[in-house]
Amino acid sequence: MGAGVLFVIASGKAGFSLAGGFASNGYGDHSPGGYPKVACLVAEGVLT
Repeated sequence: MGAGVLFVIASGKAGFSLAGGFASNGYGDHSPGGYPKVACLVAEGVLT
């Protein structure tokens, strides 16, 4: 279920692709989508 929720969240961003580290960890420069730290913290809180 968690993977499905992540897919729905990530697929809402323009240019989303499953290739290139969809499930990689990190934020900012280390995030495949360039998501900021705040977005990662919110996702972590909701999904936990």
